[in-house]
Amino acid sequence: SSHTVMSYDLIVTAKFEGDDWEETLARLENEADIPSSALSDSARSQWEQIAEQLADAGFERFDAPDFIELDLPAHGIQITMFEREIGLSVPYWYEGEEAQEVLTLVGEAINVIRGVSGWAVYDPQLEREITNVADLAQAGDALSATTREVHEVIGDVESTDIEPDENRPIHSPQSRPWWRFWNGRT
Repeated sequence: SSHTVMSYDLIVTAKFEGDDWEETLARLENEADIPSSALSDSARSQWEQIAEQLADAGFERFDAPDFIELDLPAHGIQITMFEREIGLSVPYWYEGEEAQEVLTLVGEAINVIRGVSGWAVYDPQLEREITNVADLAQAGDALSATTREVHEVIGDVESTDIEPDENRPIHSPQSRPWWRFWNGRT
C-alpha cells in the first residue's frame, strides 16, 4: 500500500512580467506534460550553487539526471530542483511554535534559492506569492492548522512513522532574525 506523505508545499519558478500566477502555473502545468530531459548545464550549475550554500544547514544532496534533490531529514524538509521549477515541501509534523521554527528554516532556504535563481515563490495553500516574513508566518499558521487536522483524522496510531526525532532540537546553525532573510544576502 502506498502511504501518501502529506506535506505543505511551495513552488519556486520564473514569473514573467505581466503574467499573473494563474498563467504562470498553467505554463508549468503544460510543461509538465513534456517528457523531462536532463538538466541543462546552466540549471545544474545554479542548483549546485544552491546545494553548496545549503550544505552548511545540514541539507543532504541527491543527484538525478533531471533534478537535484536536497533533504533535511531531521525536519522532513525536501527541496527538489527541476529545470523550470523548484518545489519545497514540509511534512505535517509541526504545530504552533515548531511550525514557525521549521518555516524559519524554509525561509533561509528560500532566501538562498531566490538569491541564485531570481525566481518567485508561490504558496498553493494560501493561493498567493510569498514575498516577506509576514507571508511566511501565515504559512506557518496554515501548516500548524493542517497538522492538527491531519492528526485528528489519522489519530496517533499511524503518526509514529512520521514523527520527527523529538530529541533533535529544531534550530538552524546560523539563527538570524527573520527579517534578515528578505533583504538579499546577509
